[in-house]
Amino acid sequence: MRRVLIVNPRAGAGRMGRKLDALHRAIVRIAGPIELMPTQHRKHASELAAQAVRQGATEVWSLGGDGTHSEVVAGLESVPESSDVALGVLHGGTGGDFSRMLGRGSLEVQVRRLLADEGVWIDLGEARWMNGGQEQRQVFLNELSMGMSATICARVNSGSKRLGGRISFLAHTLRTLVDFQPHDLQLTVDGEVVEISGVRTTLACNGRWGGGGMLFAPEAQLDDGQLNVIVLLDSPVHRAVRQLPRLYDGSITASPDVRIFCGSALTLASQGTQQHLEADGEVLGKGSVSIAVIPKRLRLLGLDRKRL
Repeated sequence: MRRVLIVNPRAGAGRMGRKLDALHRAIVRIAGPIELMPTQHRKHASELAAQAVRQGATEVWSLGGDGTHSEVVAGLESVPESSDVALGVLHGGTGGDFSRMLGRGSLEVQVRRLLADEGVWIDLGEARWMNGGQEQRQVFLNELSMGMSATICARVNSGSKRLGGRISFLAHTLRTLVDFQPHDLQLTVDGEVVEISGVRTTLACNGRWGGGGMLFAPEAQLDDGQLNVIVLLDSPVHRAVRQLPRLYDGSITASPDVRIFCGSALTLASQGTQQHLEADGEVLGKGSVSIAVIPKRLRLLGLDRKRL
């Protein structure tokens, strides 16, 4: 058994970096030897994860937010030898939506949850889009979205997160509700084309939560070979504001302003203006995107089976 801990020191508005040595010592006291690998720049977590696998790591633990976990997953997925490597997720970021699938708790509780589990095989999402005439590819762990939610992510990431993920996302959600212009969408789900007018946001969900605690896809399963597609339609601002609580308790899926689909191969194409794209809280760019499920690609430790 060889464990590696990849940490984003900038996560949690810099809290991880300020407590890095103490966090490492605390984890070692509970789990035993684990090599510390702090990230130094964007995408570094992917490089470190691939490096860890090539050097014989059997478990790679990620401490940070959704962006860090997603980078680690991308690094693992890029190395064929990673099929026998398990991922451990420890919450330490601003939004931390994927970690909600595992259940929260103190650092000790989270570490012991990882140690007590042999893991379960989960799906990943794969996105392909064009940027400057070149096709881009990225895998994602939790969700991918187009439209207003991606615009909110861009604003959250460019601003301060000192007030925490929930407040940051909520504040920028309210702002974006006012100035975002809805678009028309051509959605393809497993070969079936659907035209939808007046769209604010489209989400392709592997996990259930996004946007700093919003329960977009309460029926999503990590291992069913499907992505739950949630399309939020335009509505008057006053009605959209009244429905905000429903985003947090999952009842938004029963709203007449929502359409729901499910599939393993998707294409999202906005009509007219190009829309922002984001995956796991990180902005990818703008434009159309093709999405596919990579079934049971990753062994995840510590998953609460009730949340599967």
